[in-house]
Amino acid sequence: MITKPKEVIFNPQTFYMRSQSLRGFVISQVPSSQIQRVGEQLNQVFAKGELLEEQVRLLPMTEAALRHKLLEEKAEKKKLVLTAF
Repeated sequence: MITKPKEVIFNPQTFYMRSQSLRGFVISQVPSSQIQRVGEQLNQVFAKGELLEEQVRLLPMTEAALRHKLLEEKAEKKKLVLTAF
């Protein structure tokens, strides 16, 4: 007897935060309209902040020394991200 496979649920946040990647993924057989739709969905999720971990502290590039100090002292539990703005 053949059993139904377990339903696979893709969680983009988990995929992104675990730095996972797809290999051998063929997109040439996917219509460009579908690729565009998926791209739009990813952009919407990203715009809502759902692809980023909640515990992130953004620092401007001018605060690079502070970031380095916080990392060395393990004084910050959040991920520290330097931004160009």
